Amino acid sequence: MTPEDLLTSAIVPALEELGGVMNTPGAGVFVLAWCLQESELKYRVQKGRKVTPALGLPQLEFGEQAMTALVIKKTPEFREKLLAMGYQPDDPEAVRQAARDDDKLAMMIVRLGAYYSSKPMPAVGDAKAAWALI
Repeated sequence: MTPEDLLTSAIVPALEELGGVMNTPGAGVFVLAWCLQESELKYRVQKGRKVTPALGLPQLEFGEQAMTALVIKKTPEFREKLLAMGYQPDDPEAVRQAARDDDKLAMMIVRLGAYYSSKPMPAVGDAKAAWALI
């Protein structure tokens, strides 16, 4: 997959669906950079790790089911979106598993997780601040 493919097929639609402050140029750059760093846009299952591998293009770790649970709890609208997409918001691990193949879902999780992080979203071009979030 190319960066352009991911932007048009998943990142832009995910950010548009989240709307408001979630949909900024910096957010799109951050989510794309995260995926490039984690999977090179090639791997949906972490290479070399048999037990609880990271999943999806953003390589969501098993421990990030807590991040998934947090964004579901803090964002009732996201909970409703999950239900509309056919996912069970009361099972964060199942949502993380689904993000392996559902790129739009994965991009939503990464964006919301970054939003609820204690660190601010870096400015476009601020590589140092972006790396500090990962």
